[in-house]
Amino acid sequence: QLACPLDLGCHSVKYEIDTHNIVVNQLVYKDPSCECKTCDARMKIQHKYLEQIEDLYEDFHVVKLPLLGEEVRGVPALKSFSKLLVEPYVAPGAPSS
Repeated sequence: QLACPLDLGCHSVKYEIDTHNIVVNQLVYKDPSCECKTCDARMKIQHKYLEQIEDLYEDFHVVKLPLLGEEVRGVPALKSFSKLLVEPYVAPGAPSS
């Protein structure tokens, strides 16, 4: 886990890692049916870091993955989860493009 988006660039250069994709995992998305101050606070912090990632790594493919309700275990769950790596996740209630 990286403390801030700048760590990614420093580590990838230091260890000579050729990076074109960035996966941001366990993002909390707003659930319109739920009022949760903790979730709102987490989303606010994540939003700040996502903006930094998008600014710093604009030439990279950034994949945003949601926080799931359960651990990914077993082949069916892995197959379902792997689709999120190639098909953008659309949060419930988000405008479709």
